[in-house]
Amino acid sequence: MAKKAHLFLICFACVWFINCSPSSESAKRIIENGVEVIVNKMTPNTIHGKPCKLILHKEFTLDTESHDIIEAGLGDAGEIAVDYNGNIYIVGFKNRENFIYKFDRQGHIISSFGKMGQGPGELQWPLFPQITKDNEFVISDAQARKIVFYNLDGTFMKEIPFGKTGMMIAQPLDNGNYLMYGVISFNSSVDYLISGLALYDSILKKIRNIEIYKYPQQMNQLRLHPFFMWRIANGLIYTINEERGYEICAYNLDGRLVRKIRKDYKRVSPTEEIKKSILGPGYDETGSMNKGYFPTYMPPLNRFFIDDEGRIFAMTYERGNHSNEYFYDIFDPRSFFIDRVGLPETWLGAVSIGPQYAVIKNHYLYWRHSKEDSGYVEIIVYRMKWDCS
Repeated sequence: MAKKAHLFLICFACVWFINCSPSSESAKRIIENGVEVIVNKMTPNTIHGKPCKLILHKEFTLDTESHDIIEAGLGDAGEIAVDYNGNIYIVGFKNRENFIYKFDRQGHIISSFGKMGQGPGELQWPLFPQITKDNEFVISDAQARKIVFYNLDGTFMKEIPFGKTGMMIAQPLDNGNYLMYGVISFNSSVDYLISGLALYDSILKKIRNIEIYKYPQQMNQLRLHPFFMWRIANGLIYTINEERGYEICAYNLDGRLVRKIRKDYKRVSPTEEIKKSILGPGYDETGSMNKGYFPTYMPPLNRFFIDDEGRIFAMTYERGNHSNEYFYDIFDPRSFFIDRVGLPETWLGAVSIGPQYAVIKNHYLYWRHSKEDSGYVEIIVYRMKWDCS
């Protein structure tokens, strides 16, 4: 009986290797200190029986320059969220009265909520909109240090103050805990704050730190600072920190590191276009203030987002095939590099914690993009199709 069980395990392992591992040797799986590490080469992997090529079809564009949207009071489009019915939620800081505007799946405005103010359910500096598994719209207020819950029609439900945690952002996890970001320790003798991600329980009692980030105290220091961001998807917490190079870390909801994803990459020097995209309209090619700001080579990653099925889209500084496009590396749910796609970017500004400018829901990509001619923001909605033929 033991021999049969042993033979079964060997056969199962062989089947897994044939069907779930790359068909080429451009990726490998290793173990470091008990943690799985997927090491990818620059060549995309071909996965047996799995889609490997992404095709994007533009469905429609939600243009904040349109008369109807301006009349409704939406003055700016920042972060976005999308619910399970395809309704789109846009957070803006230049709006007439409310911070949050809701649109239907065709881009027609439905309502607005999240009034500007300091009372219950009111907001001052809203960040990181999120739709929970219980169909709640949740957002953090970094100024008031609280997390606010609304139902999907915008009715205020409750808010939870951060108290003495020192945190400025909180996101509910499916296990009832919270992922929080903020200052972890402060030392006035150095030029940076120790900030990062930490796990808190349902009453905001700290469980453990997850990841540390050195956040510069003076944001006008004349050098490009490493980028740090995270996303929650499919029961995991993903992080990148440019100080680590090309590495994406995945933690479970208990805050334990379970996987690292690495990839070889092409080094990119900071072009004039990249410099202007990061420093904005005030950038002066000949200005002495900009000397030494950029490193010899840009970091390998800038930002990332994740779809419903666990595919990771990681932005590089490599130019795409069209104007203002940059390549995103795509990793399948097993963390194998499978494809690249060019997406339009007009601003690469180093907002160090990665605002939510891209969302994938039910095979649609919702993409925030600034128009080159007017500077107004548009939300481009793409239908996604995977093809290996």
